[in-house]
Amino acid sequence: MTPKLGTYASVVVVALCATLAAQPKPQAQSAPGKPPWLWTTEERISKRVNPAERSARRARDAQRRGIAGAFSPLDGGIEPELFLPVELVTRLVLDTDPPNERMREVYRAAIARHGWKYEQFWGVLDSAAAPYTSLMQQSGVLQRQMRGRADLRQLAPQACAAAIDLLHQAYNTFGQQEFDEFLYRDVAPPVRTWVADAADTPDALRNKDRGCR
Repeated sequence: MTPKLGTYASVVVVALCATLAAQPKPQAQSAPGKPPWLWTTEERISKRVNPAERSARRARDAQRRGIAGAFSPLDGGIEPELFLPVELVTRLVLDTDPPNERMREVYRAAIARHGWKYEQFWGVLDSAAAPYTSLMQQSGVLQRQMRGRADLRQLAPQACAAAIDLLHQAYNTFGQQEFDEFLYRDVAPPVRTWVADAADTPDALRNKDRGCR
């Protein structure tokens, strides 16, 4: 079986330490009166790229040495609202795709809480995610062949579009607000990521949110 790709050239988010090792637990909402799944895209972007907010996040994680100052952390257990929904759904499918299907059990209780059927839930995601995961596997093969120096500029926009199509298919089946609540309550908390400030711009994030179209 072909291993999955960890990164591709145009990905804005540089995931240095993301794990699903522990059972996700619902988190308290990050803003008074507004849970993270109800934030708008522009609200997420505004807080994520704000220089003062970035500095505060770097100061909070200052004990983590070896990370260049040009990167800022995103911590789904503290500020889940900073992630875009498409970033969370792709993290979900990549972390639970073969050979890591056992990680799907982590979400069984959350799926039941939303009234969804477990097997149907994963069947929908598997079907919706197939184009995206295929492109990521292709990218992984190219990177291994080129020892990490492959030119993925042609595949990156396709993967970006496939990712947003995956999200929209999930919305069509499970409902946008319901699925976003699942993403922010149950997928985001264990995600720990560092992003390159120079690449993580409002335009780049809006482009990702549109599927690079």
